[in-house]
Amino acid sequence: MDTRNARHEPVQTQPETIASLLGDPAIARSIVALAEDICEYGIDPSSLPILEPKGKGWRVLEGNRRFTVLKCLANPDLIVESALVDEKTAKRLRKKFTDLAKKNPAPTKVAAVITEDREYADHLIELKHTNQAQHRGAGTMTWDAAAKIRHDQEVASRSTRRPRGSSPQARRASGVLDLLASIASGNANLSALIANARKHGLTTLGRLLGKPEHQERLGVRIDKARDYFVEKLVSDEALLRAFTKVLGQLGSEHLNSRVINTNANLEGYLNRISSDLPAPGDYLTSDSDSDEDSPVDDEPGSPGEPDRDTSGGGDHPNPDGDPEPDPKPKPRPKPDITQPFAGLHLHTAGTKTQQVLAELQALRIDRQPYSCVVMTRVFIELFVGEVLNSLKGLGEPVTHALKKEDLGPRVARCLELLEGRGVSPRARKFPAIHDHLSNGAGELSVAYMHSYVHRTDYYADREAVRNQTRHYQPFLEALDLYVANAQNRAAGHPASELE
Repeated sequence: MDTRNARHEPVQTQPETIASLLGDPAIARSIVALAEDICEYGIDPSSLPILEPKGKGWRVLEGNRRFTVLKCLANPDLIVESALVDEKTAKRLRKKFTDLAKKNPAPTKVAAVITEDREYADHLIELKHTNQAQHRGAGTMTWDAAAKIRHDQEVASRSTRRPRGSSPQARRASGVLDLLASIASGNANLSALIANARKHGLTTLGRLLGKPEHQERLGVRIDKARDYFVEKLVSDEALLRAFTKVLGQLGSEHLNSRVINTNANLEGYLNRISSDLPAPGDYLTSDSDSDEDSPVDDEPGSPGEPDRDTSGGGDHPNPDGDPEPDPKPKPRPKPDITQPFAGLHLHTAGTKTQQVLAELQALRIDRQPYSCVVMTRVFIELFVGEVLNSLKGLGEPVTHALKKEDLGPRVARCLELLEGRGVSPRARKFPAIHDHLSNGAGELSVAYMHSYVHRTDYYADREAVRNQTRHYQPFLEALDLYVANAQNRAAGHPASELE
């Protein structure tokens, strides 16, 4: 096992390597999930671990989690109490791996890529572990919402296996778009709008359709208990009129995620287009036949895209207001990010900032969303301020930013340091942060984080908190590396040693 794996701080021994991985709650959960998958399906043959020769054996360069799983399945006693793993956690994990090993013995032979070329290995590793903006398509490209929907539908058409699924927002939107497409044949304009919405607007449209009262104002009813079955409530003409207006504005300044980020804003949008919405006389009577053949979506839910309560409804146990599920409901999917900034290690941060980060990482987004967003605001301000002060001491031109009391200009200055001044939008490494800062709105903007503290109409939006981690974590990691490199340059180390 690589004692200098990027997932943890450098250690000296193999037991420390395992403890470092299992001592991080997020990584430990992922290792348990990986163990369950390996015991059921075997090791993923489409993604081979990478090894380099070392003595009579090999060192794992890529695949430390997989080999941790194999080692612990073969010998659960490798999981021991340490400074990183408390006694209760170690005992629980030992039992888990013992039970898994009894059900399905772990593989003893593993196919792998073996190379002595470390630069080549580093290239392959970076293709796997950097995001699309960094590898520019050379590595894995994650699916967008429309692609996940198509995959779910394809899996459901040929298999009884439940696909991992896409978000409830996307399910709602896709079901409505299917209904519109079924009654809009020959309408070239609406067909083009539907195609554009599938590609670019599923999340926003799904948010607009989040509450039953908003669905009914638009002329539909979506039954989550029936796998997001879409029922038409109004005449075809009224339905097409309403959604031609909505889809025509989707993604514009009139209708985007920022425009409908609270319940009041969403209501305001529907009021502004009320002349295009169905009138009372457009609604079908209770005796009228609704379109029972309306398309329905496949399995709801996705680990990568949990539903968001952006309606302003707070911690309501059923934020969408959907009907109660069957007596044996399907379990809600687990979000991909359960704790803010899990796995983030800042080498140049001061003691207080490190302590604040540790407290922030211990929070659970689903249980403490307000604490998460407020602590995120505090943490970012502390670290950005430290960065600018450190760089000022090293002679970097950051004095102007330090004079600014607002966090926004300080973050903007840090973006300039990482990307260069006046960089084109296409060349930006962190475009989402740029956009939200410049607009002064959206979950990545400082104004948005302030609103959770100062405004009573901003309610917990768990997916917004997850998005803050998704976008700010790589930004803060890059900022940490920038400071470390600046410190090393000041100490006389050549630049080639710093990358």
